[in-house]
Amino acid sequence: MATGDKDWGRAVFRLRNIPNHVSTTPEATKLLNSALAVPVDSIVIYSLAKTSDMLEKPPSRVATIQLKTVPSCIAKAPDDQEWEVPMPDGYPGNVLILDIHFRGWTTLNDVDPANHRAEYVDLPPDLSSDLSPDLPPNFAQYDHSG
Repeated sequence: MATGDKDWGRAVFRLRNIPNHVSTTPEATKLLNSALAVPVDSIVIYSLAKTSDMLEKPPSRVATIQLKTVPSCIAKAPDDQEWEVPMPDGYPGNVLILDIHFRGWTTLNDVDPANHRAEYVDLPPDLSSDLSPDLPPNFAQYDHSG
């Protein structure tokens, strides 16, 4: 699945702005199948979680995915690192945001607060001083290279 100089079949993408009610892998696969017009068997979902942005209204979810078929948004602009995908009919919101840059926070899973026992975060001082103490307990990835 090469487009331009990139092998998109090996790329891992982040998908943002997933409606909050899309809470299972099958539901997310159905959304992606409709939004990206790619076959269901070409969609691999590695993670699906609530966004860590507690101020986001309405709340949404984020996923890490792999696509074995190149969607038209990427085929049209293979040198971009972020693509806006129109939300399919029947889903709230305007666009899904697909990216490969992973800038900012990427929540990787949801944790039931009742079962949460410990958390370890090692952040540089300039970043950790800006974080809210009210962040939900979950695993996240932060790219601070940007």
